Amino acid sequence: MRRLSVIFVGLIFFTNVSAQNFNDALRIVGYSPESNARAVGMGNAFDAVSDNYSATYFNPAGLAQIRYFEISTGFEWMNKNTETAFLNNSYQSKKDKFSFNEMGFVFPVSSYGGNFVFSMGYNRRKNFINRIDYNGYNQNSSLVPFLTASNDDLMYELALSYPIYNGNDYLYDKTIIDGRMQQSGYIDEYGYLDNWSVAFASKIGKDLSWGITFNYIAGSYHNEHYSYEEDVNNYYDRNTLTDPAEPSTADFQNFYLRDILDWSTDGWEAKLGILFEARKNWKISGTIKFPGWTTIKEDYYVEGKSRFGTGASFSINPPYLNKVQYTVQSPFEFTMGSAYKLSYLLFSGQVQFIDYYHLRFSNGYSSFDIGGRNAEIQDMLTGAFNYNVGLEFLIPNLPVKLRGGFIYQTSPFKNDPAEYDKKYFTMGLGIGATRTMELNLAYVHGWTKNFGDLYGAGEARYFTDNSANKLMMTFNFRY
Repeated sequence: MRRLSVIFVGLIFFTNVSAQNFNDALRIVGYSPESNARAVGMGNAFDAVSDNYSATYFNPAGLAQIRYFEISTGFEWMNKNTETAFLNNSYQSKKDKFSFNEMGFVFPVSSYGGNFVFSMGYNRRKNFINRIDYNGYNQNSSLVPFLTASNDDLMYELALSYPIYNGNDYLYDKTIIDGRMQQSGYIDEYGYLDNWSVAFASKIGKDLSWGITFNYIAGSYHNEHYSYEEDVNNYYDRNTLTDPAEPSTADFQNFYLRDILDWSTDGWEAKLGILFEARKNWKISGTIKFPGWTTIKEDYYVEGKSRFGTGASFSINPPYLNKVQYTVQSPFEFTMGSAYKLSYLLFSGQVQFIDYYHLRFSNGYSSFDIGGRNAEIQDMLTGAFNYNVGLEFLIPNLPVKLRGGFIYQTSPFKNDPAEYDKKYFTMGLGIGATRTMELNLAYVHGWTKNFGDLYGAGEARYFTDNSANKLMMTFNFRY
């Protein structure tokens, strides 16, 4: 007789997507190189420049420099390449995405010096785009004993585990499967986070300005993990039952699980900035992004099926579906920048500190659950620095600007080696058709390494080499 119980599987399924852990919180924090093509061309070292609409999300104080009404709009194309090493095999995966990434307006209230300026608009904060394909023979491990050890009903539903009793008292689940599986599958993710922003800026004195931005954050995220395991060497043959009470479970062949995580998000945050003109050609900037709150509405779905040489098959019926809502509180972010103009050259740089250690889940669970998740964040994450440098060169007697930059983002995980940091080279081109119109183009190449576990810790680990290429175009019009 089969045991019936309800166990929340979402917390113990595949660890790369397991519901509501530090990975979910990290998706909310920080920016990838999206935004304005001029800024990206200069390595996003733009806080101390901030002289167009993109000041709204870099440094709102820079809006006070703008004297004319401005419209800004932009697009981007991104290509992501992932090479995955898994159990001595290597696989290549590619994904592409085209998106509309900016639409903004700047309104100077005074036409003399831009003493009070406000802006409003939209920009793409993050694009989620990734795919991992894997395939390899695992002699020593399988997803089956991992889930069985947690007394998870998934394997029981698939007749891959069975209950052990002491009299009439249930003790635990057991499985005969202990590895020797061909493991294959994919992890596919896509989505985005957008900012809808309003900003205000004004001059405090001749050389000092301040500004503040309020962002409404909205987006969606989809992560699908398909996992397939097969007894390719017929180790679990017709003389072996995966459930002693079910004769049809002889000669195990294969099983699959499909795990799907869907998000919709909305939240708020604010950023305060200052911009100081220390000398005629030298500017210094500082910004503080205050902790924000993002609410995540999550749907978590699991389906699966097992097959046996007897012709029998077992399914998770009905498929598992869980809906949950919770809130992530983002940490403080501090940025200091500087820009210096020398004749036809503009140099810029900045340093940012993000306090990942104080990233938090704030509600949606019991105090016990929140405490456990936040303790995990404190155990694994630390504060991280990001470095940006860039330059812009105006070709004499031509309305053309050449740009280049470099971005270095350190890993938020404690004791990570430098190979897990994110690096980007950028270049750009600005063409001013007239004094009121400018077309900006940018190219970004980024790379990093990473690793993950399909389940457990080190039982089915994969390693990835990740690279990305991006083309961006932004059009600015002022009058």
